Amino acid sequence: MYYKQKEFCRLTGLTRKILLSYEKREILLPSWVDPRTGYRYYTDTEVRLGSKIAFSALSICPLMK
Repeated sequence: MYYKQKEFCRLTGLTRKILLSYEKREILLPSWVDPRTGYRYYTDTEVRLGSKIAFSALSICPLMK
């Protein structure tokens, strides 16, 4: 199953801005980008990884204060 960026962000808790930042740094890349529209599509594998990244970030934030 493929998820568009908005659905991916809803499922993982990541913001669009963070997601694009991770893509730029090649931390979390979409499975497929439609060459005609530029839409990014993510699979369940990326959703699981994104959820882990979001959870880790939430866990670390209080420690950094």
